[in-house]
Amino acid sequence: MPEPTHAPHHDTGRDAGDARLAEILRGADPGGLAAVFDAYAERLYDYACSHVGDRETGAVAVHDALIAAREHIGVLRDDSRLRAWLYALTRNLCLLQPRAPEPGDDATPEQREVRELLRGLSRREREVLDLVHRHGLSPAEVNLVIGAPSKHLLSRGGRALEAAAAPVVLARAARSQCPDLAAMTEGWAGPLTPMSRKRLARHIESCSTCEEIRRREVSAEGLLRLLPAPLVPLSLRRLLLDTASDPELAHTRVAIADRAALFGKNGFPQPIDRRARKKVRAGSVPMIAAVACLLVVMGVLIVLTGGERRPDERFRAALPPAASALPGVEVETTDLPVAGEPAPPPSPSVTPPAARKRPPAGPTARPTPPGRGAVRTPPTSRAASRTPPPVRRVSLSVSCPGSLGAVSTGTIGLTARNGTVRWKAAYSPAEGVTVEPVSGTATPSRAGAITVRFAEASETRSVTVSITSPAGDRTCAVSWTGPEAEQNGDDDPTLP
Repeated sequence: MPEPTHAPHHDTGRDAGDARLAEILRGADPGGLAAVFDAYAERLYDYACSHVGDRETGAVAVHDALIAAREHIGVLRDDSRLRAWLYALTRNLCLLQPRAPEPGDDATPEQREVRELLRGLSRREREVLDLVHRHGLSPAEVNLVIGAPSKHLLSRGGRALEAAAAPVVLARAARSQCPDLAAMTEGWAGPLTPMSRKRLARHIESCSTCEEIRRREVSAEGLLRLLPAPLVPLSLRRLLLDTASDPELAHTRVAIADRAALFGKNGFPQPIDRRARKKVRAGSVPMIAAVACLLVVMGVLIVLTGGERRPDERFRAALPPAASALPGVEVETTDLPVAGEPAPPPSPSVTPPAARKRPPAGPTARPTPPGRGAVRTPPTSRAASRTPPPVRRVSLSVSCPGSLGAVSTGTIGLTARNGTVRWKAAYSPAEGVTVEPVSGTATPSRAGAITVRFAEASETRSVTVSITSPAGDRTCAVSWTGPEAEQNGDDDPTLP
């Protein structure tokens, strides 16, 4: 059954409320994230689905982007750029997701034709056209989203798309106005062959009548607006707010924020496809794939099918129990007792099948039936076997980015468990290195973050940050290799 869609209706001007939304999101108002979702979820979901090719994976990307936005809103320097900043976060998290198969046959023939024409463009050309013509972003905003100049891509992609579409459009619309075109398309039905496209394209270039019709009837904006926008899953909003507010999901928020923690001087995410993906820490790729797949299976499928499983159960089953279980994240924890609070029961461990004890081979002794020599043991009092519950402890987990490669900005994550922890950070001042903030509070519902930034002209290549708190003292060494040459040229022409 085709999935519901609606026509794109994205405005072409900047939303006047961006600065207000950023201020609300930065403050303590619990409704800030809900307000941002209501303002931008529809267009971000449309953009994400065009990137990953799958609606369930697109919902995961939007969910993670908005959680990351809440955790990192402090790095945004210009609140009026909130829209472009949210698109940039969504883009990076989409690039970390696997590309899904092509959409099904729920599209109209015209929509399928437009998709086929778009395949002839590079990924960046398609993306720039989509952001400008369907999402209403200005060229300056697109530059911030993709981290590269977009004017040439927009111009070249638009011309290529219009040139490719002209033979198809005019074969339908201009036959009555151009006898030569009518003769060339006589008896035509169905898709044009590559040879027919070339013949028609040559004719259009040399025919003043057809060229005038092409300028009037064929535009990149009109073609892209034929593509439908998918409807946002009804339960995605509730799923997002549950993740943002549940104290037991603090480690989930830290894991998501860590994936989006590389920002440039302007506060925008460093584009993943321009900072070589091989720079991502070795252990993080399996974690990214596992979290994304599990979120799709355990979270968004429930959203789309209307299941009412409790959020805490859904995420507890889908995600690692603590930050220490995430590959590629170094975690050190010191416990501090809190008197009078019982400790939670220990998490059940899963034993690999190969390690489970098997009964020895041979005949198994059967229990002796009562009355035939069996000696009954009096039941032991349950009260006598109980032991006092262990003391519940406050702890502070520190996730250290380590080596940043060629990226100049990294984030140290701080997660408190079982209570609030006030922390302070210190480092040896070095030219071209900033560490901020140097103090803060971490709670189970809101993680702390320390941004380490190296200036591009700095000679300093590493810094050690010392973190002190009542839960213990820790150090984190952060290093980078210095700037590297930007990779030029377009991406491969396959769909993103």
